[in-house]
Amino acid sequence: MQKSNQHSVGSFLLRTAIGVAVAVELFALGVLAYLGSFTRYRADDYCEISILGKGPALLAIYRNYMSGEYRAANRFSNLLFVDWSEALGKYNVQFLPTIMILVWIVGLIWLIYQVFKLIGIHISLLTAILLSTSIVFFSAIQAPNRFQTFFWRSSVATHFAPLVFMPLMMGFILFQVRSAKSRPPALWVSLIVCAVSFLLGGFSEPATAFMFVVYVFSLLYVWWNGGSEQQTALRLLASGLFGTFLALCVLFFAPGNLLHGKTSLSILPGAVMESFWFAFKFVRGTLLTLPLPTLISVLIPGLLFFCLYINPDNRPFHPEQKRRIKTLLILVPLLHFLLIAASFAPSAYGQAYPAERARFLGRFLMTALLIFEGALLGMWFAQFKGFAPRRDLVFPIAGFTLLILGFYPLRAGFTILNQVDGYKSWASAWDARDAYIKKSVAEGVRELVVVQLDSIGDVLEYKADPISWVNVCAAEYYGLNSLVAP
Repeated sequence: MQKSNQHSVGSFLLRTAIGVAVAVELFALGVLAYLGSFTRYRADDYCEISILGKGPALLAIYRNYMSGEYRAANRFSNLLFVDWSEALGKYNVQFLPTIMILVWIVGLIWLIYQVFKLIGIHISLLTAILLSTSIVFFSAIQAPNRFQTFFWRSSVATHFAPLVFMPLMMGFILFQVRSAKSRPPALWVSLIVCAVSFLLGGFSEPATAFMFVVYVFSLLYVWWNGGSEQQTALRLLASGLFGTFLALCVLFFAPGNLLHGKTSLSILPGAVMESFWFAFKFVRGTLLTLPLPTLISVLIPGLLFFCLYINPDNRPFHPEQKRRIKTLLILVPLLHFLLIAASFAPSAYGQAYPAERARFLGRFLMTALLIFEGALLGMWFAQFKGFAPRRDLVFPIAGFTLLILGFYPLRAGFTILNQVDGYKSWASAWDARDAYIKKSVAEGVRELVVVQLDSIGDVLEYKADPISWVNVCAAEYYGLNSLVAP
């Protein structure tokens, strides 16, 4: 009777802990999205809108790519994303952070669910939701530059957007592979995978290099292990690899790169070696400077899966599952390190440590690694025979500990909330300046002096020099001959 009561308490605590953790993480992410409602056009945003205003979107993108005048002209998918964003209306940059965070969470839920199905471990939808929100939350609060990553649309289009859409793409591939038992996918599925991979690769070089390595390792894994769905998996992964490779070539051999001498193949080997050093510095820096969120990132999924598999209702793993968990515990960190290095390779090619916004993909990979390793460790510890006679006692204790840890994101949410007043004041000042510029233009003014606002997130502001590229793009956006802010 006592064991039954302890089991009931453990089950209640586990469900409550999961619900609390999800709710608190969504609260923190909701505050982050709300903060994004105070963002406005900045720097490159003016340039991109001006480029798209020079004709039909696809033609304007093609001309921009071929001319190579704009400093990111080779990233062809960026302007497509900006064009789609502008279709949302006047307040599109304010809505965008919320939309992107929601899509990212949904995509990760689907991908996580498909991954666990593939490795033969069943998880509930609520567990997949917690893992997804945890990855998004811990990635967000540790982002090297949160403003540029989530709120500055030009940077969102370059570094965040591909990260949002990639889980949807990979989840789609895994779903098609799992469905191949009943029906092989049609040809159009391979074409979609190829086309979407090409478009995702057109956002930025770090995302493209990352995707390329993911496809290569996935192909090698499927080819080595075989299986009933091998042919389907090989075909879809090869389609994705071809689309990504094509995007990589389009980015690398862009006229702008050729014009400025940025296509030297001779420095590629050195850049590859440098990217491993950059990845090591990044991982070491994370462990040394962010110890608490790193520890919590492991503990939450670790306790969650420990509770799930210490639960007396669940059967122990069979020997094959245990071997698979031990193998993943070793291989997953190695794979993630290689993927972080791949995402840093374009920066290493440019002979520089990745900029803050370019490190966010590495931040996401590090977070996903910690959470996945925590889940594997939780399952592994739950199989210890020493817990067998004490399962009814250990289960509620672990559930209570998980419940306490679930409140950790609350502090981060309130910290972000404290920034609202500052963002709101800046947005009001920007709106007042924007209204003044538009009023002046309507009155026939073509050369204008405006107030300079504080820079947020290290994004460039108007300068005193009228030929500064930010001033030139902003002047073109508003229809002015010159715009200065002394």
